[in-house]
Amino acid sequence: MSETVLDRATAADVVRHPFPHIVIRDALPPALLARLRTEAPPFQRVLTGRENLRGRLPENTRVHYVGQELLADPTVSQVWRDFVTAHTSPAFLARLLGVFGEHVRALHPELQRRFGELERIRAGMRHVDDYTRADMLLDALLVFNTPVLTRPTSVRRAHLDSPRKLYTGLLYLRDPADHSLGGDLELCTIKTVRPRGFAGPEIHGEYVTPVKTISYDSNVLVMFLNSLDSVHGVSVRHPTPHHRCYVSLVGELQRPLFDLLPYQEPRHRHVLRRLKKLGETWLRAP
Repeated sequence: MSETVLDRATAADVVRHPFPHIVIRDALPPALLARLRTEAPPFQRVLTGRENLRGRLPENTRVHYVGQELLADPTVSQVWRDFVTAHTSPAFLARLLGVFGEHVRALHPELQRRFGELERIRAGMRHVDDYTRADMLLDALLVFNTPVLTRPTSVRRAHLDSPRKLYTGLLYLRDPADHSLGGDLELCTIKTVRPRGFAGPEIHGEYVTPVKTISYDSNVLVMFLNSLDSVHGVSVRHPTPHHRCYVSLVGELQRPLFDLLPYQEPRHRHVLRRLKKLGETWLRAP
């Protein structure tokens, strides 16, 4: 298997507060990182097939290439193919469970009841495999946030990821020429004893407190387990002509790990019910 972002990580690296996560600096060897950065598909290539975005793409907006698209694109280099394949493999899931296993069992004991042992969870690739052949679908996405040209904004404030995701990982590929402020990851705690203040996956800022900030620095990996406590957001980005660029790593289950409906603001509960009835559209968002 090709080198992965977890090769240097151990269970001792997991920080419990505010929710289980790791921060690994220099996650990849410099030579591999340099190749990933220089051989990454250009932003305009990622826009191919997304004509609805062309010519009117707002600033500070997310655009991504999922792993299946990266592997299907004949112009994508071998180093990227190897990288995506390695991070969507059974071996990568086994490595991740070796790092986070204790915390997965504590946060989501139902997984052990469902599968017996965590090691029995079968890994597949999202958008390639399905849940008849795998229990968890992994993905490695190349993500761009478009430049900020006018006023400072956040690409996404405090929120929870899809309840179907067991983990999220972010490997930052910051351009060395980008010296702008912001775009950092903020890990938050919920102020109330019982979670409240949600509008879909978003939570109003008055209900959360940022307690840890991980700078948007090149070759930094942030990975965390998903639960009702895993509120996070991106700090305000200041004007810059540069894209914010990173790899997003996810592992998605067929059934949600938690239900957000009881924690919605009253006026948003009917919206979430409608989305879930329509096929849980937002729950499947990358």
